[in-house]
Amino acid sequence: MRNPVTVMFFTALLAGLTAVGTPRAAFATDYEGDWTVLVMTERGACDPTYSYDVSVLRGAIVYTALTSVSLSGTVSPQGEVLVHITHFDEGARGTGHLKERTGAGSWRGAGKKGECSGRWEARRR
Repeated sequence: MRNPVTVMFFTALLAGLTAVGTPRAAFATDYEGDWTVLVMTERGACDPTYSYDVSVLRGAIVYTALTSVSLSGTVSPQGEVLVHITHFDEGARGTGHLKERTGAGSWRGAGKKGECSGRWEARRR
């Protein structure tokens, strides 16, 4: 069974990149499309790894696989990632950077088993 903290964080993390104050029309399309994200826990009692398929559309994260997961995030024109994800009373935040075909970053979250953190990697599908 997947740990909700890991699920929430990683899904949001890979899917989302942010540019605070940037108008929606200003988002670059370089990162749009389908991505597979691998989330790895390095500290804490969260599940060790998960893989998620997400999409980036006009700078926004699109993830529909788990309806109990709420995530938000955006992609900046420079590929900067900032995301937030929640699953019931658990949540996580992640940061990172996307390139043309790959991406990477870190995440931190908290849930029923305490705090967890780790890294994520993304590949364009």
